[in-house]
Amino acid sequence: MSIGRLCGPYRNFLSRAVAGIAGLLLLAVLPVAAALPSQETSAQRAFLGPDGQPLPFGSDDEILEFLRQAEVVSMRRIPVGVTRPHEVILERNGVRARAAYRDVDETYQRVQLTDGSFFMNLRDSCIYEAAAYNMAQLLGLDNVPPVVGRRHAGKNVTVQLWIENAMGEPERRESGARPRRQVEFRLQVQTMYLFDDLIGNVDRNEGNLLYDRESWKLWMIDHTRAFQRTADVRNLDKINWVREDLWERLRALERADVDDALNRLVGRYEIDSLFERRDKIVAHMEKRIDDGGVTLFPSSR
Repeated sequence: MSIGRLCGPYRNFLSRAVAGIAGLLLLAVLPVAAALPSQETSAQRAFLGPDGQPLPFGSDDEILEFLRQAEVVSMRRIPVGVTRPHEVILERNGVRARAAYRDVDETYQRVQLTDGSFFMNLRDSCIYEAAAYNMAQLLGLDNVPPVVGRRHAGKNVTVQLWIENAMGEPERRESGARPRRQVEFRLQVQTMYLFDDLIGNVDRNEGNLLYDRESWKLWMIDHTRAFQRTADVRNLDKINWVREDLWERLRALERADVDDALNRLVGRYEIDSLFERRDKIVAHMEKRIDDGGVTLFPSSR
């Protein structure tokens, strides 16, 4: 799984991924002249079908039920991504929606990540997609698309609602597009850094970032390499803006709530590691807040 062992196209993909994250870092530190806004960083959640029309769901619970019960009527392999997910069309009660379908569950003794570092005993599992969504909900984050675990074709898989009318980081970089509201976008990026550190997502790359073409809402997808058994945090030095509501939830996080949210998705040792990372994040951020290195954005009420 090291870059040296991969064929040319995959080496090129990994090189582009590193370049894409470098571009994202540039966007995250763009100079801003505007006053700090209240925490109203993205458009209200709305999901579209393949025809571009709004899906008839009134809540995430309705979406999750659809994802669990809908029939898979078509499937095609997505030609990018190390875990080779599928794009599927789901249908139930006359409603059609696209979804990302993943069935990976492998453990690698030694993996070279897209930033060039190595990771030992890495579990790459689709079930972590559902765990990441549940953690995002627990923290009050709304930019991980709804996803469920289910059985299909005799396998444990995850099915995640497709984000329509979105572009990936490669397209954004090639087009030179930049968000109109850079302050809000920067806050979304830094929220992603904090979330990745908390859930132990060790391999964020350009292939798992999506931007709504209209609102520039940043959608985080592909968390199959999250929830690793490590206390390491990788992004803290990149973070100097934090949502106040997220900060409050992070500090108040209780083991019982996390155990409930991640029930049967993540093991005890992985949750132990999550709380080790949480404690490191809180200790670091408290110091940075006290010395003025981190600014808290007031929450919308």
